[in-house]
Amino acid sequence: MKMKRAIEPIVKIVDRENEKDDLRYWLSRTPEERIDAVLHLRKQYIRSLGYSEIPGIEPFVKIIPR
Repeated sequence: MKMKRAIEPIVKIVDRENEKDDLRYWLSRTPEERIDAVLHLRKQYIRSLGYSEIPGIEPFVKIIPR
């Protein structure tokens, strides 16, 4: 008897040729959502390197006058 997985994988196949949709998506997100996404990816990457805890690197934002 095959057991059902507790977490079902979600896979979305996208056309990488259409970078405009990707850009449009990220431009539609708030700056806070974009920063959260980057921090999330950073955590995933650091954990993939084998760290059990995230090193104490604080993110910062530098505002540059136009």
